[in-house]
Amino acid sequence: MQSFSTVCVDANVVVNGVQLVGRENSLLSDLWRSFYTNRTTFLQPKLFDAEITSVFRKLVFDKDMTSVEARKMLELVFLLPMDYCDDQAIHFEALEIADALGVRAAYDAHYIAVARRASIPLVTSDRRLANAALQFVEVLHIPQESV
Repeated sequence: MQSFSTVCVDANVVVNGVQLVGRENSLLSDLWRSFYTNRTTFLQPKLFDAEITSVFRKLVFDKDMTSVEARKMLELVFLLPMDYCDDQAIHFEALEIADALGVRAAYDAHYIAVARRASIPLVTSDRRLANAALQFVEVLHIPQESV
């Protein structure tokens, strides 16, 4: 597996990753091991914390996990070595990227903007996002795994 010092990782990869902690023989667990071994830092858009919290809330609401499990997962996420790109200019870049992609919402475009600005790969489990981002940044597509 290729190693990176810094990456931008979308919320789905992080959620799926913390849910699979301790499992062996999966592409995602290999990726996380590589991140840990190489001390990879995650550079994230400012909206990441709210988005990740919302994903866990949805899993609780849909009865895919308990509130206690969601809280433990969120605690694991906040242990990750994260830095945030939080200047206002990133929002304008995301707006331009969303416009170029012809999409309605700019949430995913924030991840692309962060990765593009820092010249780092975008790691995503969303095939649509991966395909769209290729015109802007290097992409590492990690398919969603069953929990």
